[in-house]
Amino acid sequence: MTDDATDALDRAGESATRYTRVAIDRRWNPATIDLERDAEAVAELDRIEFTRLRGLLAQFGAGEQAVTEDLAPLAVVVEEPADQRFVATQLYDEAVHAEFFDRYWERVIRPAERTRGLGESDPTDDRWHAPAYRELFDRTERAMTRLLERDGPETRARAYCHYHLTVEGTLALTAYDWIRERYGGETAGVPALSGLLEGVENVRRDEGRHVGFGCLCVRDLLESGAVEPGLVRQALADLLEPVEATIAEMATDDARPALLERVEDAHEARLAQVGLDPQAR
Repeated sequence: MTDDATDALDRAGESATRYTRVAIDRRWNPATIDLERDAEAVAELDRIEFTRLRGLLAQFGAGEQAVTEDLAPLAVVVEEPADQRFVATQLYDEAVHAEFFDRYWERVIRPAERTRGLGESDPTDDRWHAPAYRELFDRTERAMTRLLERDGPETRARAYCHYHLTVEGTLALTAYDWIRERYGGETAGVPALSGLLEGVENVRRDEGRHVGFGCLCVRDLLESGAVEPGLVRQALADLLEPVEATIAEMATDDARPALLERVEDAHEARLAQVGLDPQAR
């Protein structure tokens, strides 16, 4: 079983330094992505599809802002110079991702809201975020903040499990699949959104690198005996429910079963990446 994150690990090699070099080589600028055609296409969406798109993008926009803030404690506590450099590149990546979704909202979503006579909305508005989504990000924030209160191997492992392996490595990668399929021009009645897809592909590539780094760190903790496998398994299992509920909320009825299956596949892929048997219980 492979996905973008496992592919990134294979390509970049098992080294924070290699990940950092790849990050430097693959920098991108949201301002260079043409959103004109997207704005024209979104202006023609029917009410239901426009609402669905807004809800989906709001989760990404707010999510990227949240993870940008949540990553800061890790940058404070990591000690190895190679890890410090990588986390610095990840902080930059997350800021770029937040900028892309903010720009898309400003250039594409808000003009369509004005044209339709709707009040301008913000991706952080509560109405876009279901309880499961808020629960997942609240739990992630607490796990990351704990690094500043009581840093140690188990606290680190839980932080990586929340942030890198679950929010990025399970929720985000599954949701990006949904965007790629929904707005790739192959869904009847739904136009291709080329600017959105270009940005999402860039974000997805970055996320795969982040997930690989997090898995590398967790595997090192496991192999050193600093944390028990049961802790990692339980941390990931405890987060599956809010991830599944969030994906179920964003997907259409016909796509939901396949996307929920991908959540399980991603969960198992993360276990395999840290050296644990996905089938063991």
